Amino acid sequence: METLIVRRKSDLSKLKTSDEIYYQDSKDYTKDGEAIDTFSKNSQSVIGTMSNLTPHWDYTKNEWSFYGGFQSLLEIAKKLQLRGQNNELLLPTEYSLKNPNDPFFAHKSLWQSTFMEEGSKYLTEETPLEEFYMRVLKGREDIEQPDREPGEQSAFLTSGSKLEILSPRAELKVQSNKIDEEVEAILLYDSLRKNFDKMKRIVSIADPPSYDESYNDPVAMAALLKHELVDNTQYVTKYGMEARKYFMHLCNLPNEDLEVYSKVLRAAQDGIIRRNSKSGYTMKGELLAEGSIRDDKKLVEFFQKDENISYYSKLEDLIANK
Repeated sequence: METLIVRRKSDLSKLKTSDEIYYQDSKDYTKDGEAIDTFSKNSQSVIGTMSNLTPHWDYTKNEWSFYGGFQSLLEIAKKLQLRGQNNELLLPTEYSLKNPNDPFFAHKSLWQSTFMEEGSKYLTEETPLEEFYMRVLKGREDIEQPDREPGEQSAFLTSGSKLEILSPRAELKVQSNKIDEEVEAILLYDSLRKNFDKMKRIVSIADPPSYDESYNDPVAMAALLKHELVDNTQYVTKYGMEARKYFMHLCNLPNEDLEVYSKVLRAAQDGIIRRNSKSGYTMKGELLAEGSIRDDKKLVEFFQKDENISYYSKLEDLIANK
């Protein structure tokens, strides 16, 4: 493994309106102080914050998160030379990864030795301890890894995570992909402005917070679309992805699929379908797909399946009789 960056995801724009943070050499309540020119609200956490890296027990798999398996763990443990209460050498066994009370993973130094300051930290293989944390982080399914291909990680698992990890090389790739994505989104947006009916349909399907069905002004609609979807890279739970990615997904759908989206999400807006990203979506109180549906994209995919045609017919009846 190469160098790994772990950083805390934050959006300080939700907490403050200023893009700058100030400091003072001495307290003077009549002055603002000097701006910190290296501060970035999009990448840094609150100044002065600190958190430690630790082992992680995965409750969904009932095992310690660790990338590389037992042999890699054993090699690192031999380098760490951790000692027990009686000064005995602590080495993991083949059962350690499945034991929540394993003495190796419980060792104090693994829980109180390495800290992440100001929201991020670079980890390398230069020390066995940092290599250990790298493999713990790589093994965690709940941490977002932006360089992974779509579908390789569960959006449901990572939606509540406050951390993300990636390598410097992968970060350059991610930045390049974001530029390509932004260009594609702008091209789709420009094309959509020439087709008001389709633009309104897509905005209606996405149903951003500021959308009102009575909106019929093309200029106002275009402005709302640009602000809420095209320029919005925040993860939205009901979309199951970032707002911009959801916008691009909708734009690239054929008209027949957009029609299904319109009907299904109209039912959600009318209360026929209830959204619940934790326990699953329901239709008139009936849990759909045994609770596995937790975002709008999966909801529509459910109604598009041939084996669920009876559910779609029932949905149409409910909409007609609303």
